[in-house]
Amino acid sequence: MAKGRFPQIEGGDVHIVVARGSQIYQLDSDTLRRASKFFEHVLTEDNAVCLSKRAVNSGITTRWHFELVERPVRGEHGSGKLHLMDIDADARVMHPNRRAPIDIENGMAPNPIFSHWHRVLGSIYNQPFEIEYSGLNNQPGNSIIGHDFVSVLEGVMGIVEVAEYLRCMSAVSRTLDVALVTHGQALWCSIANNPVVWSELGRRIQSWMIFKESVIHVVGQWNMLKPVQKKGLHASVYKLCARKHNELYDIKMKVDSIIYKYYPPQLSKNEDNGTKTIQRASYANDIFVWIALDIFRHWFGKAVISKNHRDAEDGGYWFYNCIGKNYDKYLTMDDLNLFHNRFPMSPKGKTVVRSFLQDIKIAVKPKCEQLLKNESSLDVDKFTVDWLTCIKLGKRDAPWLNNQGGHKGDEYTEAELGPVEVSGAGTRVHSNTGFYKDNGGGQGSARRSKKQTGPKWGAFEGQGQGEGQVQVQGRGRGRGRGGKISGSGRTVGGTGGYSSAMHGESGYDSQRKYVDLADEDEEDEEEEMEMDDEELDMFETMAGQDDEGEEDWDMN
Repeated sequence: MAKGRFPQIEGGDVHIVVARGSQIYQLDSDTLRRASKFFEHVLTEDNAVCLSKRAVNSGITTRWHFELVERPVRGEHGSGKLHLMDIDADARVMHPNRRAPIDIENGMAPNPIFSHWHRVLGSIYNQPFEIEYSGLNNQPGNSIIGHDFVSVLEGVMGIVEVAEYLRCMSAVSRTLDVALVTHGQALWCSIANNPVVWSELGRRIQSWMIFKESVIHVVGQWNMLKPVQKKGLHASVYKLCARKHNELYDIKMKVDSIIYKYYPPQLSKNEDNGTKTIQRASYANDIFVWIALDIFRHWFGKAVISKNHRDAEDGGYWFYNCIGKNYDKYLTMDDLNLFHNRFPMSPKGKTVVRSFLQDIKIAVKPKCEQLLKNESSLDVDKFTVDWLTCIKLGKRDAPWLNNQGGHKGDEYTEAELGPVEVSGAGTRVHSNTGFYKDNGGGQGSARRSKKQTGPKWGAFEGQGQGEGQVQVQGRGRGRGRGGKISGSGRTVGGTGGYSSAMHGESGYDSQRKYVDLADEDEEDEEEEMEMDDEELDMFETMAGQDDEGEEDWDMN
């Protein structure tokens, strides 16, 4: 059993060179196979060297030797690739790779790709890591703009790309999630500032906290986002956000209806078993209440007509905030004076109207309580935002839990398997799925033994024909999310040359699709925000008719 600590595991049989001279890892194949589908496909006995007795007695344990090649240029995205080197029975590289990277480039700081690989490999061995963050960018303390996290986001995406290349996201996501969440409000501010990008990251690393936070802010900013920004959302995330936006819009309409239909309780008149008749004076005594109600409804209607409510760019944030929190910020004394310029009355009458209007504003204030709840982790009292953050999400909304995420996960897809080439007796040729050997010579052709269906790839077999006999055997293991898979072979020139062209329906569609919910049949249950049914029916029977022929009076 392998012992020791990362990055040098005692008895480790896998030697990985990320950067010559510094980042060299001696790891054990069992752990790598369990954590990474890449290593599961590559670390096979066919690809392992058989160590000599002398090497074993000398304590040499390496049976596979990898070096990082094709690393991305500084500032560009990518993971690089691991190249399996040919080694002899003493674990010495037979054909050294002169292109292997070094950790220092002309005195410059190391390429960030080296750090990404170290963190990913360390995560496989449960090694925590930190995400460096320099702090605010000289912005006011209550601004989310200062917490842009740009450099952090770039570094995290680099880690994600390496993890996706190795197909070990499940081993990395938890460590990465913890490293990010420890930044607290700085992280939440960054997500609020750029929720589209963070939603994609949360989906790829399958972080529920980051994904949920991102979707809350995307929905809140839905009317602010430009079409090109919405297209940056993954298809499954776009569909979820559009659905939640529609749910929230319905809630706003219900709240608007409840507020607009509100009548002060003293306006309700009931006959007492026929012994008391309701007369004209019964309503005349409430004239100031009716005036106050008319002023309120005039303000409300003007907000609707001018699209300064739920259809506003802020999704009604200012409108519902005024009604539900800052009721002293609308229909102020200045607004009432505009009304009284058109409809004069005594000072006492003005005071009475203002008092009744204040009662109405206080009465409708709780109706907006649900819309003003903060379901995000952002401290909106300290870091103010100009959109609603009240939508509720359940874990069943996570795309990776309902097979709508388009996430490659840790499995290979048919398209990624690609053509597998085999050439030369005993020569190893790299492919996405692993390596194959050709034992024999002569020109030959081969074919897939049978059509495979379902998520698993079966055995790969071929029979050579022509001069000499070519026996090509190997197993290519991989998984897709469904679809029929078929393979065909074709003859290529060269002794013992063979290649297989794989084609079929892929379980993973890398092309984004954008969903118009109007054309979609929703099958999943929707977690809608709860609304008190009693409130919905409140004052239904007392709804008034629109007044006609009234002159407008200017009021902000």
